Amino acid sequence: MTVVSEYLETAGIIRSFLATSEVAKYWDFPSALEDWTVAGLSGHLARPVLNMPAILAAEVPTDRPLVSAVDYYFTMPVSDLQRESTMAIEIRDRGIASAGTGTKDLLTRFDTALAELQQTLPTLAADHEIVGLGTRMLLTEYLITRMVEMLVHADDLAVSIGRVCPVFPPAVSDSVIATLACISARRNSPIDVIRALAREERPIQRLSAF
Repeated sequence: MTVVSEYLETAGIIRSFLATSEVAKYWDFPSALEDWTVAGLSGHLARPVLNMPAILAAEVPTDRPLVSAVDYYFTMPVSDLQRESTMAIEIRDRGIASAGTGTKDLLTRFDTALAELQQTLPTLAADHEIVGLGTRMLLTEYLITRMVEMLVHADDLAVSIGRVCPVFPPAVSDSVIATLACISARRNSPIDVIRALAREERPIQRLSAF
């Protein structure tokens, strides 16, 4: 599988998950994430697909360094991840806006964006560049960040509505796990991540990538 095919398959799984009856049933309920409703979380989960056509169409500045998927997350200030931060509030607001008027509205827009991406993404060169959140990246690296978002928030949504998290292709899970482990190693220390994965007798208290 290529990164593009992994992304498109992941997007298809997310589409099916958003169409489940439980998402509609609990739409206006609080989610498992503090300050988020199921609607807002659903909108946020859809954004890696909804926003991609505009990302592909945006002009890419050539005077900025290329960054990796790990860099993309690691350079984000930890303070921006706190629920009271301006960034966190803006992210929640964007999720609500993306949710629209309900699951039917959300899925209609999701299907339109996904159909476009299924046509355009496979035609792009391996070294195609994009700009995401002001950072210049190879498309493949950016797609990895989108898969991180989709897998992490699919689990959040599953917990919120009492469903089992969808199963994703091993290649997708491997890529997301590797990215999160590398971010964690930078935020904490490489040896802490190694110990957490290899030595249960040396437990590490905190290893979150975020």
